[in-house]
Amino acid sequence: MPTIGLFDLDGSLANHDEALLRDISKIAAPNDNVVTGENFWKLDELPYMKARFDLIRNQPGWWLSLNPIEKGMKIFHAAKEIGFCCNVLTKGPKSKPLAWKEKLEWCHKYLGDEHHVHVTMNKGIVYGKFLYDDYPDYMTAWLEHRPRGLGIMPVTESNKDFNHPNVIKYDGDNYEEVVTALRLCYKRKTGEPLELRCSECNGKGWKFVVCYALGVISCPKCGDPNDKPGQTYNWHYDENGIVVVKKGPYVPKSIK
Repeated sequence: MPTIGLFDLDGSLANHDEALLRDISKIAAPNDNVVTGENFWKLDELPYMKARFDLIRNQPGWWLSLNPIEKGMKIFHAAKEIGFCCNVLTKGPKSKPLAWKEKLEWCHKYLGDEHHVHVTMNKGIVYGKFLYDDYPDYMTAWLEHRPRGLGIMPVTESNKDFNHPNVIKYDGDNYEEVVTALRLCYKRKTGEPLELRCSECNGKGWKFVVCYALGVISCPKCGDPNDKPGQTYNWHYDENGIVVVKKGPYVPKSIK
């Protein structure tokens, strides 16, 4: 049975907010509130703004035209490389049947047609070992039935204060931390507890070994699965005494 990972679409892989902000500015009246990435979800509560948002989203081709989000696509491809069967899990708006069709077309265009796409009104009922999603309510609903599930949440203005012990916040700069958690998630057996940080190497992906000299090898628990067993690394201390590790031919350091 394949090991399934789930990816949200809007705001995670497809840049919904960028397109909506662009298009709402085109129909703004001179005295309208200025719409920004920080306030436009609050403005959605105003009836006239909600009507404008709906008008934009109901245009044929709008959902299909959304640009991919680079940092989300990077995690998608990393999960595939680890071995996950990556599925898209996206909510289908009741009032926008065209969105259901175009979301599927978007996935075929940017992800290929080999991936399963779940367009649903309840994300909590869909199985996966992890969920990549930017919306706290959907993440919470999914984790409610999966106490050992891994959540990965790309950071936005609206979710920056959300926290959950099973969720890693992803800002684009902690890519290696997220990939390590995905490797641990992939290797986790049924019933085992979720680990966000490797207990073997404390999340570094490598560990020191001593054999006549001090060396560094790929962590056997969470290291890159493409490494050969015992993959060795070059390493040195920087000016602050921090260990800097790079993959390459093994160069042992004598122990003094």
